[in-house]
Amino acid sequence: MNIKSEKLPYLPYLDGWRGIAIIMVLIAHFNSAGGKHNLGPFGVSVFFVLSGFLMSRILFTQKTPLSTFYRRRFARIFPVLWLYLIIVFFGGWLFLNEFHMMEFISNALFLRTYFPAEISIAKSYVPIGHIWSLNVEEHSYILLSIFSLIATRFGEFSARIALTVCSMLCVTFFVFYKNYPPDAQTVFIWRTEVAAFPLLLSCVIYLWLKKQPIRIAGTVPILTFTAALGIAIFSNSVFLSYIGISIFLAVSVNTLDMAPVSILAILSNPVLRWFGVCSYSIYLWQEVFYFAGRYTNNFNYYNVFAFVMTLLVASCSYYFFEKPVRNLLSGKS
Repeated sequence: MNIKSEKLPYLPYLDGWRGIAIIMVLIAHFNSAGGKHNLGPFGVSVFFVLSGFLMSRILFTQKTPLSTFYRRRFARIFPVLWLYLIIVFFGGWLFLNEFHMMEFISNALFLRTYFPAEISIAKSYVPIGHIWSLNVEEHSYILLSIFSLIATRFGEFSARIALTVCSMLCVTFFVFYKNYPPDAQTVFIWRTEVAAFPLLLSCVIYLWLKKQPIRIAGTVPILTFTAALGIAIFSNSVFLSYIGISIFLAVSVNTLDMAPVSILAILSNPVLRWFGVCSYSIYLWQEVFYFAGRYTNNFNYYNVFAFVMTLLVASCSYYFFEKPVRNLLSGKS
């Protein structure tokens, strides 16, 4: 089957969207009010729906060869993650005289949300509580690459149906685990078969809109994002947060191109875009300072210090390691 690829333009406002995601995580971790309002999980959901949107563009519209797709994903994700894990696990061994090889390996290979079950992610002796979200991302990339093969072999309609079914299965698993929680200490909502819902739903919406484009009011992406944020701040319902935030954010990111020019200009401003470009390094290294915060009583001063140090360390990580290594491995000059 002859599949014609389509070259898509770079959209700077998506960096701003990613910047909002990481800022929400920083507010949640370094501001007591942010933690109370669940802005951390909200920021992760903002990341997830963007990943679903971008991976759909790459795999189903640009039709990037899987060899290229995997090489670029590896170059972007693995090197800086492995650097982070080596440093924090070495720190655990050096300062606490504690090291668990299986935990190190499972984190390095994106298996931490499944084993070793005897060590809780939330109570680990090293700052790896955020790695679960990278597990979900990488597992989803593999799944999406399989569906791209289905689209190539059997047509895009088959991939759309399969992805729709998978996103609904995530909800089914959520309900099942809610009533029959697994024995493992890992929180079930961190498992890929549950947590991948916003990412897969974003893919589903992308593919159906690709098949049947529609024009909507420019206020829709704004209103849906605001509704998702409102649920994160005001709702205590885990199910409503899981379903509502995912749906509203998935709609918002997939209709963002229809937003008013002023909104896209705000998202494209240099500050938000910088946070977005450096977001992966920021996301990794902020956990060190968030983790260390449990050992201090002066949260106000510490949070300012932690925020500044996070940006400093993440900047060094991005400019001196993540970016050059990624360019080298992905074949960019």
